Amino acid sequence: MKKNFVFAFLFTLVVSGSAFANDPVGVSSVVKQSFEREFAGAQAISWEVVAQNSIYHAAFVYNGERLNAYFDSEGTLLATGRYVKQESLPLLAVRALQERYGNLNVVETIEFVTGSQTSYIVKLENEKIKMFVQAYGDGSTTVLKKDKKNSVAKL
Repeated sequence: MKKNFVFAFLFTLVVSGSAFANDPVGVSSVVKQSFEREFAGAQAISWEVVAQNSIYHAAFVYNGERLNAYFDSEGTLLATGRYVKQESLPLLAVRALQERYGNLNVVETIEFVTGSQTSYIVKLENEKIKMFVQAYGDGSTTVLKKDKKNSVAKL
């Protein structure tokens, strides 16, 4: 249950996006040391303190790849996320997305690792709706967010 809450919270951060500070003001030395151990050599690090100083989000470049990492206040790595190509999805996940959401186009895919579990947050849309689906390697999916697109006429 706690893992689902953490995932839901982290998903909200990923989807909503927020401003980051290059200076890790408010990030404890424990969290910074944990980050440096996990991602030695990381570059272009931006920090965000969220959830009333209980979750720390780092966006950075590691081995030439843009990554996100989430830590708790004790420096425990909660999850990592990275943008991946649609072709990187497991076959069962691809089939499930095609069968259930074939009328939507894949806009972006984020590989999300929490502990030993890997899932994929897939942004799908067409001219009428936009949605975020969590897909797993076994083919199961969960709709995380679904919105109608604004039908504003273009001039």
